[in-house]
Amino acid sequence: MLFGRTKAASAFVRGCQVYVSEQHQVALVAPMVNHAGLFAERPGAVLETSIREAAELGQATRVALEGCLWQPELNGRGRKLTDWPAFQQSGCRSVREFQSAYDAIHVGGANEANLIWEVRSGGIGRFDIGAVGTVSAGSVDSELGQCVLAVWESHRQLRERRAAGPAA
Repeated sequence: MLFGRTKAASAFVRGCQVYVSEQHQVALVAPMVNHAGLFAERPGAVLETSIREAAELGQATRVALEGCLWQPELNGRGRKLTDWPAFQQSGCRSVREFQSAYDAIHVGGANEANLIWEVRSGGIGRFDIGAVGTVSAGSVDSELGQCVLAVWESHRQLRERRAAGPAA
């Protein structure tokens, strides 16, 4: 065959982590490596952006999603929690400080076609309740950024409501 592929390109779900900090008014956006379904952050590739501009956040998120790599094997041997790329980029003195200052939001393909980005907050409480949003992969940067910020805001409201107790 003169043109075309002899072997189908392997499709994989793309993903990135967005760590949003109200305290610092920034987001750290970490592209991931997909290890056959297990995700790990790419070392040295974390982007920092303001959370005041949805288009800027959306652009950083899109760049991170495009920078996601496929690597079937995973060797986590010898890695420490302090090797965490987003933590290192944050400038926080401890992992505990980082985890209290930043909320994690995962953005990834809804499936291997990566036509829809699923934006998901971390779970809260006994039942792991979280916020989820979806946006087309073809959307403009500002819309992707708005979706990330909307999920983050919903996550914060869920956390505050849980902290207020059952009567809230």
